[in-house]
This record gives sequence, C-alpha cells and structure tokens, in this order.
Amino acid sequence: MGLALIEFQMPGVEWVQSDLREIPLLISVLYLPHPLYLLFISLITVLYTPEGFPVITNFLMHWVALSGMWYFVRWGHQKSHRIRSQTAWWAVGILLYYWVIMLPIIPIVDSLMGSPSGHAPLQLYSSIWMGAWSEVIFSLITTTLFANQYYYQHQLREHMEVIAFRNLQLANYAFINSHKLRAPVARLLGLAHLMKKEEMVFTDPHLLGHFEESCQELDTIVKKISEMLEEETSDSGLMDSEMDPS
Repeated sequence: MGLALIEFQMPGVEWVQSDLREIPLLISVLYLPHPLYLLFISLITVLYTPEGFPVITNFLMHWVALSGMWYFVRWGHQKSHRIRSQTAWWAVGILLYYWVIMLPIIPIVDSLMGSPSGHAPLQLYSSIWMGAWSEVIFSLITTTLFANQYYYQHQLREHMEVIAFRNLQLANYAFINSHKLRAPVARLLGLAHLMKKEEMVFTDPHLLGHFEESCQELDTIVKKISEMLEEETSDSGLMDSEMDPS
C-alpha cells in the first residue's frame, strides 16, 4: 500500500507503526451498509501487522475502533441532516477513533498480556499519544475533506431523486388533465349543445342520466387532482426540510 510508505517515528515504541494506512479504512466506514463488514476488514489488517506488534492487538484496535466510528457517524446523521453538522460529527469521530478507542487499546492489551513491551500502561499510552499526532492530523484533514465531498454528492443524488419524483407527479397531473378530465367535460358540452340546438327541455331521463354520470365522473377527477396536489405539497415540504444544503 502506497500510504504505508509514509511513516512517522515513535521514540521509545518503535514496534508501534504509525503511517497513513488508516485513511482508506476510515473512508470505508462511509460506504459499508453494516458494521459486520468491518470484521473482515480488520482481519485483513492483520496481514500488515508490524514486526514485534501483537497480532491480536492489531486486530482488536481496528475492529473496535472502526465499529465505534461506524455507529458514531450514523448516530450523528440521525441528529442532523445538515452537511456542516455531519462533517463536524465526522471530525469529532476521527478524534475519538484515535484518542479514546484505538490508541488506548494498545496499552490495555499489552497489560493483559503481561506487558511484553516493558512499559507501564500510562507510560506506553503517553508515548503513543505523543508519537501519533502527525498521523492523526493527516487522517483528520484528509478524511474530513473526503467525507464533506461524500455528503454533498449524496445530497445531490437525493436532489435528483426528488426532481425525478416531482417530474413523475407532474406527468401524472398532465395525463389527468389531458385525458381523463377532457372526457366528462366534452360530454357535458355535447349535451348542452344538443339541448340548445334541438331546443330540448331538460327533463329527459336518458339525458339526465348522462348528465349526472358525467358530473360524478368530473367530481371524482377533481377530487383526485386535489388529493394529488395536497400530497405533493406535503411531500415537497418534507423533502425540502431534509434537503437543506447548509
């Protein structure tokens, strides 16, 4: 991996590798539909375990941290649909990913394994904390910019879906106006023209039946149009509130 070529030194804990390979792992959190996939990704990271670094530690630090990031980001999305808020949640999640979940796992597992590193837990965490700053800053800036772009692209796709939905509603409305609505109106105009031309008295049961049928059909269509417009108005208001670009 090209990102592994950029390494940061950690004085006193050289067996802990610091590079930029976390960036694609973090970005995958945006696309994976279920946290179970992170289990397989974490197993793959075992293949790149640095020499002298416990394999179980490498697996746990990635699995627990990536899973926590996955849930945290989606929890933040439920709090707000605004892109600025979602990007802020992502940035906070990156900091928690490193300082609260991922890096503390190293001294915890080291302590449970009998401290093979030869460092006390707090001393080990302090050394890692000081040495990981460069990686954290690079990962924070890179992934936050990527996440912001991802959120805008996702919102653009949602806007396109809304436009397609409204075009479909408009096509249905036009179909009702041009086909269904014209038929009863044409019949009513025909009956009126016939009665005027023949000077007929409007008491013929047969004509009254046609007149009533056309009026009922026209009333049904008008009600359907009203319901469609009311539904579209409510849907538009809901979608507009969810599509706030700020």
